[in-house]
Amino acid sequence: MDMPNQGHERRRPWSDGDRRTYQYFEKLMDVSPDPFFTIDVDGKVVDSNMASVLITGLSSTQLAGTVFKDYFTDPVQAHKKCQEVLKQGFLNDCPMVIKHVSGTTHDVLCNARVLRDKKGEAIVVMVIAHDVTDKKRLEIALCEIQRRVDFALEKTHTGTWELNLADHTSNRSLEHDRIFGYAELQPLWTLDMFMQHVLTEDRAAVDQKFNEAIRQKTQWNFQCRIRRVDGEVRWIWAAGEQQNSHDGGDQRMVGIVQDITEQKLAEEAIRDAEFRYRTVADFTADWGYWVLPDGSFRYVSPSCADISGYTAEEFYADPKLMLRIIHPEDLSIYVDHKHQLSERGVPMPLFFRIKAKDGETRWIAHTCRPVIDEAGKQNGFRASNRDDTERRKMEEQVRELAFYDELTQLPNRRLLVDRLIHDMASVKRSNRYGALMFVDLDNFKPLNDLHGHKMGDLLLIEVARRMKACVRSIDTISRFGGDEFVVLLSDFGLDKTESAAQAKIVAEKIRLKLAEPYLFPLKTKDRPDTTIEHRCTVSIGVVTYGGHEASEEDILMWADKAMYQAKDAGRNRVKFYEAPKQVAASAA
Repeated sequence: MDMPNQGHERRRPWSDGDRRTYQYFEKLMDVSPDPFFTIDVDGKVVDSNMASVLITGLSSTQLAGTVFKDYFTDPVQAHKKCQEVLKQGFLNDCPMVIKHVSGTTHDVLCNARVLRDKKGEAIVVMVIAHDVTDKKRLEIALCEIQRRVDFALEKTHTGTWELNLADHTSNRSLEHDRIFGYAELQPLWTLDMFMQHVLTEDRAAVDQKFNEAIRQKTQWNFQCRIRRVDGEVRWIWAAGEQQNSHDGGDQRMVGIVQDITEQKLAEEAIRDAEFRYRTVADFTADWGYWVLPDGSFRYVSPSCADISGYTAEEFYADPKLMLRIIHPEDLSIYVDHKHQLSERGVPMPLFFRIKAKDGETRWIAHTCRPVIDEAGKQNGFRASNRDDTERRKMEEQVRELAFYDELTQLPNRRLLVDRLIHDMASVKRSNRYGALMFVDLDNFKPLNDLHGHKMGDLLLIEVARRMKACVRSIDTISRFGGDEFVVLLSDFGLDKTESAAQAKIVAEKIRLKLAEPYLFPLKTKDRPDTTIEHRCTVSIGVVTYGGHEASEEDILMWADKAMYQAKDAGRNRVKFYEAPKQVAASAA
């Protein structure tokens, strides 16, 4: 977790139970896809996870210490809910709205629990905010679709009919007869009368589908052309299914009929608009294309050259070019995607990398859908490729804010703990040893007080630079907060004594390097620019670890205690952690 430059402060000791509980939730928080906040009893943010960074637009450092209720569109309600949580100990599925720094909002369902100490006093409140924005949008969209369907059913004139399968007479609605050109409901209507209205060239197919429906007891579903009583030719769609009479009488078929002439004209218009579509697509930034079933391109938009460097003509001439420019690690994903599209006939979103003509690797956001002709046959698929490279760079910047200290660019507490957990598991498997150091600046506050935080920041940056020069590339240096740093030394050796000796060498190297004078430029308004010299020693606490069952929190705590022992012993020195029983034995 990023922390502001506030100097060193002794932390309040936690009980073992409190620490284990908080450790459990801290691990849960790190892997949760939902925003997870830890709030103190004053309503201020203590810690947050990556999902919290994404939903608010602020880094963990920026979130820490701020008032939690201010991130909601209704801070009064948020404060009220926080008080309820502290009173009753929990909150379940409370609908709230979180604000992003960009001005966008996210609908969330908040669940909260209070972590209490053995005396029952609240320590922190843990809040998880499940993002339901997409769900709410979907619900709104579904309601809108349902409203439109209801409106269409009311406003579209759909005729209904009921055919007696014994004598082929039919009862109909008025709208049914109007579709066939009659102003009034006809006194008699039979199947033969209907067939007389069907155009001769369509009659055999309609009759065949009717007989198949009767024989197989399936739906009678068809489209055909009819000639109305006034001579106009129209397209209709009809569907019906067999039903048994409730009174045990003759079987019947009930169904509906609609005039679909306008739909047919629209389909024709769509075909006529293909040329216009291609013209418009030529001027879009996205790289669009139409792949036929044989793998060739029917259409490729000119934007392909802006994204891939290859022209549309190159894709037309070489249909396999698309497969060759896809990154080898992503090729199987793309091929499987095409197979799934062919099998399922549904759009499948996909992200993959390509190697552009200039050698640059670019990320592609790919969407596509099958092209279905009038006969229901798939005629390839249309796709759109959008350059997703810049968006992914922005995501990486957000990740950097979440796991690295903004000032020194060193790993923050969260990343350090993650690496410590992995290293402890590694040394346990290999029966080797590692070491962890707490490094605290002894003379940091005077520089801050005399010359301001900007000068203190310069010192912290220089300290980070010097420390990195003292360790190996496989080791980790983390800014833990304020003027405190942690060094993780990985994979020292099989012998504990030798590992401790090597850790001592590294610690002394860091101590001596950081004790060298610091020279910083000082600019003032009324005086010439000068250079100030600052000297700053460090106290270092060291602990080695191997195959024992200690947790990462234990290792950090032991190194912290050793650092305080170094301070108590006069500062500017290195101290190794000794277990209490060892201290007692040496005293005896």
